[in-house]
Amino acid sequence: MAAVIARVLMRTAPTPGRETVATARSAPWSRATGAAQQLLPAVLALGRLTEHLVSDGAFESDSAGQRPPERPMETGAAGLIHRRCRIAPVGAQAPDDRPQEPGAGGTEVGLRRTARGGWELLQGAVVVRDAGPAWPAGARVTHDLARRTPPTAPPVPTGPHPPGADTDSALRDVDTPGTLTITAADVRAWADATGDHNPIHLHPGAAHRAGLAVGEQELVAHGLLLGALSLALTPTTGVVDLRFPGPAALPVDGVARLGVLPASGLTIAGRTVLVRR
Repeated sequence: MAAVIARVLMRTAPTPGRETVATARSAPWSRATGAAQQLLPAVLALGRLTEHLVSDGAFESDSAGQRPPERPMETGAAGLIHRRCRIAPVGAQAPDDRPQEPGAGGTEVGLRRTARGGWELLQGAVVVRDAGPAWPAGARVTHDLARRTPPTAPPVPTGPHPPGADTDSALRDVDTPGTLTITAADVRAWADATGDHNPIHLHPGAAHRAGLAVGEQELVAHGLLLGALSLALTPTTGVVDLRFPGPAALPVDGVARLGVLPASGLTIAGRTVLVRR
């Protein structure tokens, strides 16, 4: 993960007035390593959550009892859209933020599902004991995800994200100079490094079919890749709260330029794709 983050930082040209980017670019490996360690429990939790969803049959069939070919069991994350990620030391989150309290041992995964407006909204909490040096006591990760129901429904043309996704109206449609550049190769490298091979990140058209307002030939960058870049630019300690109000779309063989907001959020073409709390 650190290698992917560092590659993006090293490739970025300095932009006048963007001190955070210049600082990160001057020490890409240390910044990248710190960000990777901070995001490690989120990456592990997402993998364990998708394994849990597959094992309990969440991706086994559609409403008619048929498993669609574009949602195979071996790609358990297929069709899932990331809406939010929160990471905190074990025991630090408020009780009302817990979809279901994971058990004290074994696979520590809690899950809550709701349906709204043609979407299945999933909130999964995972306790990660082996969370790495940034979280010596372990971390509790909550992922908010969504997917279209039924799986074969056409994309929604009127919005970039599932209903109820967290947005920040003060940051929406802010256009800032591009300061970071990510490529489809970066997205593929992140998928290989994290094991998140959700087709919306790798195959043209998958994000469009999943209900995101992106082009039929576009990919969507991983939310956790955006979070890692933000943490590399502006490191933090303690609770991490990442919200993804819109898809970070890029051409399958192209690039996307990310604008950096003062609060360490990120934009693409004026659309906010990451907000940090």
